[in-house]
Amino acid sequence: MAPRTARSSKLSRKAILLVMVAFLAVTAGFVFSGGSQQGIVKTQPFGDDRLISWRPLPEWNGEMCPWVPASASLSLSAALQQSPGAGASEPARGGRLERDPLRVIRDPYPSYSVVAMDVERGEVVVGDENLFQILVYDRLANTPPGAAFTEPKRVIAGPDTGIEFVCGLYVDQPSGDIYAIHADTAAVMQVFTREQQGNVRPARELHTGG
Repeated sequence: MAPRTARSSKLSRKAILLVMVAFLAVTAGFVFSGGSQQGIVKTQPFGDDRLISWRPLPEWNGEMCPWVPASASLSLSAALQQSPGAGASEPARGGRLERDPLRVIRDPYPSYSVVAMDVERGEVVVGDENLFQILVYDRLANTPPGAAFTEPKRVIAGPDTGIEFVCGLYVDQPSGDIYAIHADTAAVMQVFTREQQGNVRPARELHTGG
């Protein structure tokens, strides 16, 4: 009886070992597969039978920029300066070529970005981001039927004003001074008095940039 018992014990250990190995294999397969068979994309070979049609690109007959290889000793900018176009004069060294535009696309009307009220004087002050100006209107102004727009009482605009993209306006009620701030193009707060108009420099400025 002893030999049969020892043999049975060995078989049992082998069976347990095989079961553990199978369990580990199944577990590893489940982990590496993400626990689910969903979402698995099987690749398929693509052959000539998948090509439906093709069309060649048309030949280009227009003008092209001059080709300058990378090994050329002359830079592209220098080559263009040595070969100016028709009707163009070669600029001086370090200068700039001045040319008048053939056409100009421009919106002639203001684009209001901010509105402020002068309650003491019954005026509406608006900022124009399109034409870089500040306009002052009468609060009770009535546009005539044949007029294109209401005429402002005064306009502050021009290169000397330094007005750019006006994004904020404040009117000091006792004095009527206009405080103007701009977008990130001008790090300055400008102050215009009630008497100022046209292309004038601000009465005061507060620079906020570094």
